[in-house]
Amino acid sequence: MYNEDIKKSFIDDYYKNCSLSRREACVYAFNAVEPVEEGCGADLCTLSGGDLEEAIKLVVGLRASSSSLGISICRSYVRWCIEHDVDGACDDLLKMKLKNIKLNSMRTRMVFSPADLQEYLDALFEKESEYTVDTIFRCYYWLAYAGMDEEDVFRIERGNVDIENMAVVYNGEEYPIYREGLMAVMNSATRLAFRYKNSAYTPGKQITLRDRLPGEKLVRGIRGDGSPISFRVNIAKKSRIAEKEGKTDRRLSYKRIWLSGLFYRIYRGEQSGIPADFTEVAERLIEKSVENGADPDGIAIRQKRRRMMHDFRLDYERWKSEVEEMK
Repeated sequence: MYNEDIKKSFIDDYYKNCSLSRREACVYAFNAVEPVEEGCGADLCTLSGGDLEEAIKLVVGLRASSSSLGISICRSYVRWCIEHDVDGACDDLLKMKLKNIKLNSMRTRMVFSPADLQEYLDALFEKESEYTVDTIFRCYYWLAYAGMDEEDVFRIERGNVDIENMAVVYNGEEYPIYREGLMAVMNSATRLAFRYKNSAYTPGKQITLRDRLPGEKLVRGIRGDGSPISFRVNIAKKSRIAEKEGKTDRRLSYKRIWLSGLFYRIYRGEQSGIPADFTEVAERLIEKSVENGADPDGIAIRQKRRRMMHDFRLDYERWKSEVEEMK
């Protein structure tokens, strides 16, 4: 996040009594506008004119369901900055008529095929053939693309990998291993040590081997089994470097990769004559509400299910239109 200390202070103050998911939504919104802030050398609360419009496009440019939340967070942040006399804070965002802003293309916000995902991963990470620890970050994203919940990525073990059927099997579900991601998954399942590169070493001694943490977890690294937070931090650093070096103009989260994979499978199904249907994914995502005591047949849950399916449909149609334009 640009001006991370200020934004963390805002989250701690403004959302101190809110759920973790709401606080995470703040981080996602601020990470979305960060490229514009870095390009301008200015914080969101000080932006105006075209720069502000470009920043807001990044917030509303992906999910139909989350755009209103992202805008609300950005507005609240600007108000908070004005109230706390943050240097240069202005109310231009509060005056902006958001209905006039056109949604950005999804081309910098998602991927459109396994080959497209591999191209993005090549921009961020070392090649699989280098056998560095980057291979577990690649595996993490391939599991996202396959449709696995992020929390489950850190639970699965080497034994869950079924190479014969090109799938990762977990809790009775099969998640596809795409040809482009096979080497990353295999490296994560079989490597006992990773090559370590250090440019500070003398020529000819830049590469050493570091033993991997003992265990069966698929995405375990050198120091630990990993966690969503640690992976996000490390990948964000690599994303910034790749952007600065001009290797990519995309910064994709686990959720964006997950959504890209879902749409890709729906699209392939449509090409085979299977109608696009988001009932199953909506049911899976809504299970948490039911587990927390909500009535599965209650009005609130039924409305949430319909709304979720509607939002997926809108987002999918936008994604598909991009695919059709690229043909």
